[in-house]
Amino acid sequence: MAALAVALGAGTGTALALWDDTEQFSAEVGSGMVGFAIGKPGAADRTVAAGPADRLAFPLGPDEATTLLDTGEVAVGIQVDARADGNKGLSYALDLPDLPADSIFGSSTVRVYRVDSAAACSAHGITGRPPAATYTPADPDGDGTFEPGPAGWDRTWASSTPVRADYDDDWTATEYWCVVATLGDLPDEGSYTNTATVSVEVDGDTYTAEDTWRADVTTAADPADEPTHTINFTHSTTRPGE
Repeated sequence: MAALAVALGAGTGTALALWDDTEQFSAEVGSGMVGFAIGKPGAADRTVAAGPADRLAFPLGPDEATTLLDTGEVAVGIQVDARADGNKGLSYALDLPDLPADSIFGSSTVRVYRVDSAAACSAHGITGRPPAATYTPADPDGDGTFEPGPAGWDRTWASSTPVRADYDDDWTATEYWCVVATLGDLPDEGSYTNTATVSVEVDGDTYTAEDTWRADVTTAADPADEPTHTINFTHSTTRPGE
């Protein structure tokens, strides 16, 4: 069963909703306090799990799409605060969104990184670490998809185990992720070229003239119309040996 309480995540300064996660074993009862929260780095507000089965949503929407359209790139940091004590381990995973082909994010290359700090999240590239996952814009036959990147330093891609089920380890942890999007070709963007040929006959002779003109077609995409793309976080706890 789960008994809910609210407390401060020690060592993080972040308010976490903590619950007493009790499990019955054949020879013993084990109990531990667990807390899990996500949000933008340094922001006062956090999305906090109310219980073990709670999914936490991190949105990417019109604000981020505005920067992406205006500058051609955007980097969005995500802070994860975790606590698991009482000889319990905590793992979590990111459920990455489907990006519609007709959206600004869906027309971009999107990379997801684990980074060491909030300051390491940059649109100009992440130093020394491959992406955990990469989204390639859709081709004419369908939507693009996120694919796992090359094996990273922790041999995972969109997941992590910040707290191990070991009394010798820290039982609180703060981790950071970075979503980097680089704008590609929008569906209604491109160029237009036309060539006209005119012929006229004068005194039995035919004269021909040709002219070509070209125009760039700019996008009508409006960031205010960008749908909210949600990265969902799920988490679970383990006991030693599991």
